[in-house]
Order: sequence, then structure tokens, then C-alpha cells
Amino acid sequence: MIGVLIFPDFQLLDASGPISVFEIAGRYAKDATPIRVLSATPGPVRSSSGAELLARKFGPSNAITTLVVAGGDGVEEAARNQCTLGFVRAIAARGARVASVC
Repeated sequence: MIGVLIFPDFQLLDASGPISVFEIAGRYAKDATPIRVLSATPGPVRSSSGAELLARKFGPSNAITTLVVAGGDGVEEAARNQCTLGFVRAIAARGARVASVC
């Protein structure tokens, strides 16, 4: 599973770009990997442009093979969120890919 981590005031392109890339790659490979938008708080998450994405709450990290962390104006506050930090650290500790846009 591919996780895309977002937070309040994330940059919309930093989430939607990777989502589109993985979606198109899965179409060509005919073996689409599920993509989940994730956040410390589930539900609609407002981007810096005002558009929202619907996110799921962090769950067990063992299903995620790649985690893409969006950038944006809210990144500093997100980096201080202990729930978010713990989730990213757990994924990194087991050797899954962790990447960021920006």
C-alpha cells in the first residue's frame, strides 16, 4: 500500500501529484497498488489553497510499503505532532520507503 501523509495547510500538488503518478503507473502495470491518504486526524483536511482531501487516520504501519509526506505551509506544525512523528518513525524503522515532496 502507498500512503500519502497530509496535514492542515499541506500543499495540494504535493499530495495529488504523487497520487496521480502511482495511479497511472498502476494502470500501465495492470497491478495497481492501493493508495491511501492519511492524517493524524481523519476526515477532511484543508490544504493551503482551501481545497480538502478526505484522509483516513493512521492505522497499522505494516501494510504501507511507501509513504509520501506532502510539504506545505503546515509542515512545521505537523513535524511537532507526536502522533505523526511516531507513525513516520515506525514506518522508517521497519525499512519501508519514506519520501517527501518539497
